[in-house]
This record gives sequence, C-alpha cells and structure tokens, in this order.
Amino acid sequence: ALQHLSSVTDQCAPDDRACAGTEALWRVSLGAFVTFLLLAVLAAPPLSDGGAWRARAHRGCHHLKLALLAGAAAGFLFVPGGGVREVYGWTARVCGGAFL
Repeated sequence: ALQHLSSVTDQCAPDDRACAGTEALWRVSLGAFVTFLLLAVLAAPPLSDGGAWRARAHRGCHHLKLALLAGAAAGFLFVPGGGVREVYGWTARVCGGAFL
C-alpha cells in the first residue's frame, strides 16, 4: 500500500519495500513526536494562575488526543521530500541513543 504514496517512495528505488517501510516508519514516528511535544507544551505549568483547563486537558480528552495522534501520523505520510529521513531521522537516532 505504501508503494503508491509518492511522498514515501520518492527517495526509494522502485519495488524497494524495505525502503518504503523505513520511510513510513520515520514519518509515523515524526507524527508521534510532534503530537507528544504539543501535548507537553500544552500541559506545561503556566506563568499565571490559569492552569485549570490544562489539568483537565492533561487528565482527560483522550478521544481528542487519539484523533490528534492518528491525524498527525497519517498526515506526515504525505509530507514530500527527503527532509524527514535526513533531518528527523538523524536527530531521532542521536537523541534516542542519548536517551538510552
């Protein structure tokens, strides 16, 4: 199914399923990263005393969070170019190694 998404396969040789799968993996991972970064920023302690909605959003709204995650993961499959592999791929490798 991924072979028909030109944004995923434009960096791969024809009929290279492993490359297409790797590109899809990086793009879904980027969608998850962006989603969780956004949720972390929204849940961060505010500078003023207006954080009640932040606590409610952090502890609830799971249907919206899942929709955001699914939308971001699917949406990044359509981002064109090799920047996902070159920039995010190496950033994820280095930061993942530092994390471990």
